[in-house]
Amino acid sequence: MQDVYAVIPVKPLAIGKSRLGGWLPPSERVALNACLLQHTLAVAAEFPGPARCIVVSASADVRHLAQQRGMIALADPPGAETLNDAVAAASQLALAHGAEALFVLPVDLPMLSAAKLRHTIAAAPPSPTCLLIADQHGEGTNFLYQAPVRLLHYRYGANSCALHAEAAWRAGLVPQICRADAAWFDLDRVPDYRRWSAATAAAPALLPA
Repeated sequence: MQDVYAVIPVKPLAIGKSRLGGWLPPSERVALNACLLQHTLAVAAEFPGPARCIVVSASADVRHLAQQRGMIALADPPGAETLNDAVAAASQLALAHGAEALFVLPVDLPMLSAAKLRHTIAAAPPSPTCLLIADQHGEGTNFLYQAPVRLLHYRYGANSCALHAEAAWRAGLVPQICRADAAWFDLDRVPDYRRWSAATAAAPALLPA
C-alpha cells in the first residue's frame, strides 16, 4: 500500500458541533466533542498509525492530545478562516513528509472503525483517484481520499461533495462518489444524535433529561 497519511481537522471542543448548541447544554456538547475526538484518534492510531496522522487545530489542548498519541500536531495557519484553509495546510505538510496518498478524516464519524477505514482505502480505484464518500443527503463530504496528492484546495461547505469532484478532475484525479453506509454515518444534527444514541451505549449519558 502507498505511504498514506491522515489529515484530521479539529475545532476547539467548545466550538465543535455548533448545530447541537440549542439542544445540548455547553458542558455536554464539550463532552460529546471530546468523546468523538478520542474515538477518531483511536481509529487513526490503528490506521494509518500515529506517525502518519496530522491533527490540525486552533486548540492547543487538541494539539497536545495529538502529540501525546505520537501524532503530528499542526496549528491552524495564520489568518485561516475556514476548514478548507486548515486542511490545505495539513495536506501541504503531509506532502513535505512524503505522503503518496492522503485522506481527510472528520471527527464526527462515531461508527467508523480502523478495519472499515482500511477496507475502504484498499477498495479505492487505482491512482490517479479521488474517492469521495457523501453524507446521507448526498451533498456533504464525509470522507475524501486521494492518490497521489494533487488536490490541495478544498471545498468543504455547502454541496462540497460535487465541488470536490469537480476540483479533483481539474487536479488530474478521477473522482468516484459513494454514498455513506452505517460506518460513515456523521453526527451533525439532532436527528443524527438521536440515531446514534439508539444504536450505541456511548451516547445516552449525554442525552438531556
